[in-house]
Amino acid sequence: MADSTDLLWRRVDDSDSLPIVIGVLLGAGASKDAGLPTSTEMVDKLLQYFQSSSQPTGIPQRQQLFEFVVHGLRQQAAGRRDPVEVDVETVFDAIENLGARSQLSIAPFVSAWHPLVVEAERTASAANQIGGPTYHLADLMREAIREESKPDTLRRSRAASENFVRALLGLEEDASAAFKQLAEEVLRALVSVLQLASGKDAEYLKPLVDLYRRQGGLLIATLNYDLTVEALGRSHNVPVDTGMSKWREQQALSFATESIKLYKLHGSISWERIPKDRIGARGLLSFDRIKQMESGAEPPVLPSVIFGAGNKLVAGGPYLELLRSFEAALLNCSVLLVAGYSCRDDHVNAVITKWMNNDPSSWYPIPKRRLVVLDPNAAEWRRPSKTPPMALELMQVADDQPKRFKVITQGTRHGLQEAVAAGQTEDWATQWSPDT
Repeated sequence: MADSTDLLWRRVDDSDSLPIVIGVLLGAGASKDAGLPTSTEMVDKLLQYFQSSSQPTGIPQRQQLFEFVVHGLRQQAAGRRDPVEVDVETVFDAIENLGARSQLSIAPFVSAWHPLVVEAERTASAANQIGGPTYHLADLMREAIREESKPDTLRRSRAASENFVRALLGLEEDASAAFKQLAEEVLRALVSVLQLASGKDAEYLKPLVDLYRRQGGLLIATLNYDLTVEALGRSHNVPVDTGMSKWREQQALSFATESIKLYKLHGSISWERIPKDRIGARGLLSFDRIKQMESGAEPPVLPSVIFGAGNKLVAGGPYLELLRSFEAALLNCSVLLVAGYSCRDDHVNAVITKWMNNDPSSWYPIPKRRLVVLDPNAAEWRRPSKTPPMALELMQVADDQPKRFKVITQGTRHGLQEAVAAGQTEDWATQWSPDT
């Protein structure tokens, strides 16, 4: 395998005689066949999670907040006649912004937030106080009286009095705490929501294992947080490496040579995040620690994912490095197989665009960069009202450059084998003309 691996990971631009090398990009649609929810279906799954009576203390109040956000977004989408349903990333983005609304750059220009935002949060926060808001205020008042009754020389500060006044006036420093706590609870809920259901497996992805063995290696980038690829590797005794073994202490990506190299660009429900503000620097500049939990271990307390429409590129954690590493590794691939990706992530679209535009002079005579798109909804991509701009552009270029594009309008379960075969075919112009 060593020889074939060395051959595989030479840059395809170095010689036209190198074999076809296929890389893979998986979107949310690729996990749907494992029984996992899409980004829009996940909203209802999370509603069910918060409505479950078996959840921990405090969840009923979080349920009210979550329902409040979802209802508001769906009402807005209906009013705008938005053709796309509200997805979980939009919901989470709204929750995070509500939790940090005082720090938003537009905050000085917002005269008043929706009154239900403050009321819903205050109600949820008060419910978490033992005995309710009255008890909370009484406790703060007792502490203030106790401190104020001391001689000036023994009084530590006037913080107790200030805390009581602020609470009485509704000016608590943690005024956004309920939404912040809800955001963390949504992340924890992912671990439950994205578990493979009983009777479900990842065997429909087996063509990827066959491809790995045939090529002597395989690059897979995924935008999903779930563990379908890892489960596939275990069932076929194939090593799957996410490159995170050295990140916890060294902030370095390190992939085992003879493995499926899995780039989890948006994180994973099996990664434990320990925020940098909870760890002493120990002589180092502080950084978020990321620990990959072993299969069968306790789930992470706080999963490390980037989650939300406006939060796909963050400085903390491995995400920028993962994206850069994926972009560099993709240069070694002559074919990119894209399954279940809706073309809605700008940073991923930028990587695909740069890779496809690598050598414009070779587009027609010798296409060195070819794309296989596997998506049952690809037929809708020709309708601007239902299509992200990147997907519409891809379909337009596919019409113009049939040697470079193959579109298969099937789901991953039924179309993956065909997509792999298409990627390995030399001449698409005669054998694999794009579907219409």
